[in-house]
This record gives sequence, structure tokens and C-alpha cells, in this order.
Amino acid sequence: MFVFSSFFIIIEWLGGYFNTLLPAMITSGGLILLWAKSSQMNTARKAAHGTHENSIALFLLPVSALIILLSFVFVPGNTVSWQSRDVYRAFERVNNYLANYTGFSRPRNSFSIGRFGFMPMGARLGGAVTLSDEKVLQVRASKPILLRGTIYNEYTGSSWADNLTSKRYRFDSNESVRLDSFDNNRPALSGPMASEVKKFKEQLTMTLTPLINASSTLFTPYRGLTAVNSVSFLAIFPFFNTEGEVFHTSDMRAGDSYTITAEYLNYQSADFKLLMDDLMKMGLRDNPDFYQGIIGNYLALPPNIEEGVYTLAKNATAGLENDYDKACAIKDLLKKFNYTLSPKDPPKDMDFVSFFVDHSSEGYCTYFATAMAVMARMEGIPSRYVEGYMMTDDTKEEADYVLKGQNAHAWAELYFQGIGWIPFDATPSGNAPSDTSGAGTEASGYDPRPTIPIPTDRNAAGTGALSQKDKGLTLLELLAYAWIVPVAALAFLLLWIVVAVIKTKVVMSLGYVRRKYKDSRLRCAYYYGTALKLLAYYNYPLKKGETLYAYAARIDRWLRLGAGSFQKVADLMVRISYSDYQPTYDDVVFMERFRRALARYTYDTVGPWFYMWHQIMGIKGNTKKDEAPKTQYYLSQR
Repeated sequence: MFVFSSFFIIIEWLGGYFNTLLPAMITSGGLILLWAKSSQMNTARKAAHGTHENSIALFLLPVSALIILLSFVFVPGNTVSWQSRDVYRAFERVNNYLANYTGFSRPRNSFSIGRFGFMPMGARLGGAVTLSDEKVLQVRASKPILLRGTIYNEYTGSSWADNLTSKRYRFDSNESVRLDSFDNNRPALSGPMASEVKKFKEQLTMTLTPLINASSTLFTPYRGLTAVNSVSFLAIFPFFNTEGEVFHTSDMRAGDSYTITAEYLNYQSADFKLLMDDLMKMGLRDNPDFYQGIIGNYLALPPNIEEGVYTLAKNATAGLENDYDKACAIKDLLKKFNYTLSPKDPPKDMDFVSFFVDHSSEGYCTYFATAMAVMARMEGIPSRYVEGYMMTDDTKEEADYVLKGQNAHAWAELYFQGIGWIPFDATPSGNAPSDTSGAGTEASGYDPRPTIPIPTDRNAAGTGALSQKDKGLTLLELLAYAWIVPVAALAFLLLWIVVAVIKTKVVMSLGYVRRKYKDSRLRCAYYYGTALKLLAYYNYPLKKGETLYAYAARIDRWLRLGAGSFQKVADLMVRISYSDYQPTYDDVVFMERFRRALARYTYDTVGPWFYMWHQIMGIKGNTKKDEAPKTQYYLSQR
């Protein structure tokens, strides 16, 4: 019953069902009390010297009482709320720890700006909104940036969806995939141009703390992410996918802080366009297979977009040579539209972007982000729709940025070959939060080259980590799998216990002996052998040179069993060993009863713990040369 209730508690714990945890814990504590009381009673009744058994019983009493006391203190009686949030978090953290190292497979609860009023029409984009002023996220950072949360790749004409089946990885594993997912290896340059790109990179370290119970999403910069760490021990275990989303094994709780470190590429610098123009002239290319995946996932458009949208995009980009200039032209065009929180509802039978661009020309972030992504795809530029938060100077309170629901934001990210994803926030200022995401407009000190060397092998530049062969596990990656050793040891120990119990219950059962040994002589010999093992356990082994009759006489001086004397056992075994005597049915029954009575006497005398440890686990008792046993708790004389 104790094992069953403990197993029940573990299943409840891992499954997150705490409604019956209180009675289950009390039941386990009560069963421990019964076990302790039973052990103490057996010791008092059977043993003359039972100091060890009594100490175990006395030890179990306060332990079980403490378990019951903690059950009442920490576990809620009404099953509605926990009396101690710390205990609940402790349960959850251990659960997350197990999920982290056994494979995270739970359904994700992804972040959505719809929670803060940006999706008034449900699954459809558009409609008038009322934003939330609830404080939701505290960020300690050196500058305001866009915090990426959820990424969508499929535009349906009325909404965004994610139809990619991205594999999940622990953030501290699969380095090559992680580098590629966060554009840490793009652009892959060397020489003077690589030094110029570094002028736009800055090491960012940020601490983020949810102020409300939120989704499982962890918010990060748009690229260059190198580390995600939990502030509290066993609180957060970050995972990522190949799209660049980062998330926890379960929903985030208010107060669970985490830090992120990124090599941030300052796309807001006044010189960034000069850099992109030069990089475009270099003709950087990704690995063909990798780029085909980008095209297949981030260029598709629905068929119901009106022709006027295509015409507007074409006119805006006419005469421009590279994709980055085209993207900037589309962004500048959309910046001229009106920002409002009260736009007209888009018709159900009309494409959302068509309504926004050709008919209403007003909206909020979801309008501008969707139009930016869709019109970029019309020009052959891979794009995706991103939701997260916009940090601004207006959100700063003393040392931290405190973001509210109204700071939730949507923007587009566009992909450029050999360079990676770059954010494009087309939402105009007006009543919207001013886009101060990035370092501002200060110059980077970029020195454009009059002549940019073009790689001779265009397919070799910026291949991306996914095209590289796996270099094998590093020492740190290998140490990440060190948990397998204690888990395997524990599994082996549990298997050993199970096998030992089965052996005791099955192999040593009377029915098993009858089936295994058909011959009565062999059956008696088996019972005799097991009896000798039990006697040796009492420090009464057969001495070297001692005859069987002398041994039997020594045993019978202190041992009296209702099944008979050991002298009778010795007489029967001598007759079997030195003659052709065939034991009768009564002889076999006697041997069977004697061995069973001796095993029962052993169990009652020393208690279940020592019997299990020495008999079931196969560890023998210490044997002594003299007749008087030195270890008194092994012996109970009558």
C-alpha cells in the first residue's frame, strides 16, 4: 500500500494533478506509521535485543509525522489555491527538470498579442481594439529593442498561422543548428569586410521577469542569441526550434526571471543601409538546399489578393536593384498610411491586405506588419510575421523597462541571402509606440569600400551551419548527457529490487520447488540447502570439520520450531546421502514445513527491513568462528 500510494503521488505530481495530493500524502504518512508500529511490536515480542529495530521504528515515527504535518501546512485543503506558492513552484521545477532531460513533448502555449486586445475579431485580423494597460513584463537592459516572441509563416488571406513542424532542441545542445537558427554565422565573411560588420554588433545582456502568469514563450532579440539562463535554480529550461522561437517546458510564472545574451546586430544604425548595400553587391549566397527551404516556407501567397496590391508593390520598387532597397521602399510606402486603433472591420469575403492597402489605408501594427510581409513576398523576398513586445524610451521606469499589454507589437522579418533575417517595422509613429527598437540613429563608424570583392565561388559564401558536417560532441555537450549515469544506476537498482522480490516470492515458493524438482531426493536437498543459508544468516553456519549430527545438536539447543527439530532434518539428509533411501511423501512435507517455519521465524525475529536487505538483496550475514553470535540483533532465543 505504501508503494502504491507513493507511485500514485508521483503520477499526480508529474501530471500536474494536485487535487487529491493531500489525502495521498496523509495516506503515505499513515502507512509509514503502521509500518513503524508493526516493526516495533514484532521487535518487542520476538527479540530480546532489538536496539536496531527499535531505532528504525523511532526514526520512522517523526519522519511520518513530519510528512503529515507538511501536508496540512503546504497542500490546500480546498484544492483551489496553494497555501505556499514556493512549494507549488518546487513541484513544478522538478517536473520541468524531468521534462527537460526526458524529452520535452508537451503542447506549447505560445504568446499571442490577441491576449491584450489586438485580435478583436477572434481568428481574423482587423477590427477596432481597446488595449490593455496591465503591466506584464519587466526588462533590465541597456537599450530598447524589439523582443521577438512568436513567428508565423503562412498567410491565409485573413490571418497568420504556423504550418512548420519545427523540431525542438534544448538550448544547450545542437550547437550547429542553434547557430543557424539565430543567424549567428551570417554573414560568413573574412578580412576587412568582416571587421566592418563587427562595428554594427553589440553584446547585449538582458534580464526579463514576467509580472503575470503568461505563456511558455521566452522573449529574445531577433538574432545573435548565444545564451538563455534561468535566474533561479531549476526554474526555467529553455528550448528552441529551427524558426528561432525560444520557449520553456511549461507556462511561465510571475517572478520566474531569465537572462539572455546576444550578439545584437544594430539594424537601426544610420549607416546600416550602407552596409546592406555593400553586402548585397557581394552577392552572398546560402547553401542551395537551405535556401530552397526558406523559399518554400516563406514565399507562398493566397490566390485572392487583389491585383492593385501587386501593382502598388511593383510601382514602389521600380528601378531598385537589390532586395534590401526594395524592402525599404515598401516600408517607406506603408509609413505614409494612417495609424488608428479604430479601423473599419475588413469584409469576410475580401483579402485582409487588399482591404487595408486598396480601400481603408488605416490600421494598427497587425495591419502594417501583414502588409509589409505580403508585399515583400510579391517582390520575391522571403518574409514572416512576428509577434512580441516593443521596448521604447517611454516604457522605462528607473533602471528597468516595464512593458504593458499595450506594448505588445507585430512586425515583419525579411530574409536576405547570406545575411539572414532583418526586422522591418512598417507601423508609423502617430499614436503608436515610437520605434526606438535598436541603438537609435547614431553612426557606427562604418567605412564603405569603393570596391567590394565578390567571392569567386558564389555558392560557398555564407553556407550556413546546417550545410556543415557535424563536428561531433564537445566536452560541454558530452557533460550535458552525464545525467544518464545516475538515471541508469537508479534504473538498474530498481530492476535489481524487482528481480529480487520476484525471486523471493516465486522462486522460493513451495509450488515452484515442486515443479522444478520432481525427484523427492532433490527436493529435500533443496529445502536443506535453503535451511543452511538461513542458519548461516543467524551466525550459526556449519563449522569446518563439524559432523552434521553435532551441528544439529548445537542448533537444537537454542532453536525450537513447531515443525520439528533440526536433528530430524540431519537424520534424513544422512540417510539420503549415504544410502539409496528414497524419501517418502511425509519426509518431503516435513522438510518443506521446516524450511518454511525457519524462514517465517527469521522474518519475525529480525523484521522486514533486515530480512529484505540480507535475504532478498542477496547480501549474506557475517559469520563467526565461535558458537555465540556477536551480532545480537540477528538472534532471538526462546
